[in-house]
Amino acid sequence: MKWENIMRKWVFLLLTILLAACAQTESATQESPQAAEATAPPTATSVPPTDTPEPTLVETAVPTTAPTVTSLPPFVLGSHYGGVPAGQWELANWEAFLAAHPDVEADIIRSDYYTSFVNRSVHNQITGDDPPDVFTAAMGGALYDYVAQGLIADITDLWETQGWDEVFPASVKEMASVNGRQYFVPTAIQWNGIFYRTDVMAEAGVAPPTTWDELLAACDALNEAGIIPFIITATSRWPPPMGFWFSHINQRLNGPAFHEQLMRGEISYTDSRVRTVFDTYGPLFEHNCFSEQARFTSYGQAIDQFEAGEGAMYAHGEWLYEFIDDETKAVTDFIRFPIIDESVPLGELVPMYGAFMRADTPHSELAREFLIFAAGEASQQSNLETLKRLPSNLNIDRSALLPVYEKGLQMVEEATVLTQLIGANTNPFVASQLYDTISKFWREPGDLDELLAAVEADRLEVYGDVAANTAVSPNFSQASPSPLLSGNSEMGSRVDPGAVVYHGGLFHMFFNRFNRFPGPVEVHYATSTNGQTWIEHEGDPLLTTESVSFAEVAVVASDVIVEPDGTWVLYFHTWQTQSLVNGQGVIGRATAATPLGPWTVDPEPILQMANSPAAWDGAQVSLADVIQVENGYRMYYTGASPSGLMQIGLATSVDGISWEKYDDPQTTEPKFADSDPVIANGETGNWDANAAFTARVVPTASGWLMLYKNLGSTGEGPKMGTAVSEDGIQWTKTADSPIFTSDIVTSGARFALTQLINHEGQLYLFAEFFTESPQTTDIYLLTAEWF
Repeated sequence: MKWENIMRKWVFLLLTILLAACAQTESATQESPQAAEATAPPTATSVPPTDTPEPTLVETAVPTTAPTVTSLPPFVLGSHYGGVPAGQWELANWEAFLAAHPDVEADIIRSDYYTSFVNRSVHNQITGDDPPDVFTAAMGGALYDYVAQGLIADITDLWETQGWDEVFPASVKEMASVNGRQYFVPTAIQWNGIFYRTDVMAEAGVAPPTTWDELLAACDALNEAGIIPFIITATSRWPPPMGFWFSHINQRLNGPAFHEQLMRGEISYTDSRVRTVFDTYGPLFEHNCFSEQARFTSYGQAIDQFEAGEGAMYAHGEWLYEFIDDETKAVTDFIRFPIIDESVPLGELVPMYGAFMRADTPHSELAREFLIFAAGEASQQSNLETLKRLPSNLNIDRSALLPVYEKGLQMVEEATVLTQLIGANTNPFVASQLYDTISKFWREPGDLDELLAAVEADRLEVYGDVAANTAVSPNFSQASPSPLLSGNSEMGSRVDPGAVVYHGGLFHMFFNRFNRFPGPVEVHYATSTNGQTWIEHEGDPLLTTESVSFAEVAVVASDVIVEPDGTWVLYFHTWQTQSLVNGQGVIGRATAATPLGPWTVDPEPILQMANSPAAWDGAQVSLADVIQVENGYRMYYTGASPSGLMQIGLATSVDGISWEKYDDPQTTEPKFADSDPVIANGETGNWDANAAFTARVVPTASGWLMLYKNLGSTGEGPKMGTAVSEDGIQWTKTADSPIFTSDIVTSGARFALTQLINHEGQLYLFAEFFTESPQTTDIYLLTAEWF
């Protein structure tokens, strides 16, 4: 080992000399791009990027402790910081960790992948035959590929035991998560936005643009003043700055969830929505937002232009501050990328550094200790002091940073979704082709169809057909081993999630407590910051059977919304008999100014069972699930016939008070004369033949999704299935249903009532599960990614 390391040192020294000589020779004939990998600035020692498909990587194994006799291989860190200063800090940080483990034989493999604009070095190592035990790198959508292949360890338990939910911003946690589980420890944040010269903009009388129209108008005004509106490096040798614009526009037009789905290979590049991104990109050229020389401007020249005040704005990352002089820093500020569609959730382009561990490392405990170290205050404070990078750990003293970094942190905390730069956000081969497509679009925008077909061909080769690789239904998993809320003999042995909404930075749950059903039910209230840890508010129940004049046996909360004016609306159904089969219930609503009430119940039900007992919903309506849409409201509800057969119906309303049931005029038989189910029970032999009920519906970027369940059968618990729709009216049951049964939760008991919300591209399914006792239930959380 010692002789091999000596030889590696000599090889590294020789390579360094040769590379330096090559760089010097090239600079004599042409100016090398002063550009680094998109996630961080280039450094004076960076090797210029080339047009070859594979990057030039400098890898060296550096012994950090004296070898000891052991049966295990060395503990190895794959370090993927770019540039000399960051690499030097990484080595010192690694040695600081190993100082507490003097008997550990350890190596570090340092790869400066900033010499290329695509993250190939991480990909090659983690998919190789002998990957390192732990990694440090900028990680984005590619994380999903590695998790799916079982290459990265699940560290959700570390997030829980270390209390990292309180340490890292919620949006940062989401970036470290796959299907509600955590695989990544964030360390440093480098956000992107529009950086601008305050003095240049003021002199030209142009305000920083906050909308797309304002941005185009600013380009016109700055051109009239003889100022380059946007500085950019747009060479084919360094396309990431052009890629920044693509990512920003896609997020603002189609939403961050769509952008992430595209990066994960789940959407075709010939999709019309991708073309719309380029159609929006085009007017930037029409308004001369960039210099005609941008395609020949190196990174260093772009920096010079910005420092000289020749240009007003720069779509860039915060590492810009590592390259501009102090005088320019004093007159530079930033704003988030302008809004294009106000209805689209707010996503931001934020390169995130961090650490993760190999799933099958023989040094599992040591690897976990390293991740804890990387997340800790000593390591991240050192990173800030040495590299001036914004730490992800909120407990770090940030006073040494410029005030603009606090603005950057605020932007990160306000974002619903953070997305990585293209080079680290998709498969490296697809990323290379996408960058090539964007670069060629700058030169020949008329060839867009051909360009998109080229990148789609690479996506197909790597990810396969969209239909074959996009999950038809969400893949739910248990988010936490412990129940969120539990039934007990003192307050009510059964508890179900009732109604849940995310509002004002909190999850709000109006849950039902009761001892038996049919029987009296009380509606109580709890809140959570993350959907997993809940605080139950003490006091009297918010709603009881006695609260509702038209209720006989029970009142059961089933959904809640918050109106634009701040009014809270709670939907519930009643139970009028002691029969489980024929409850003869109706749906009502109550309103309040705050979630704690007082609640005012409408004097009459808002939806009733059909007048004809022969109707499909002639015995009961219940379990309302209400969605606010552009022209009013939609309610998905469970209807029951006198025989107890349950199916799912739809009602619509303009004001939320008067409702009209969906009716297909083509159906005229008595049970469908006045209205029709939108999801009927399945044919004999199908999993949902005995019932299709408890609709939980969410609109998403790719259409409408419904979860519904059957009744289960003797000796077999209920099953959960899905249906999808383009318009929320015509539904198609998915072929892969049912998607799970009661054994999805470790207790293995059957599940009962559920509630579903879609928050920032993540599905949260709150479900009531029976314990070993047939009269006691708990509420668990299941999560899944869905777009």
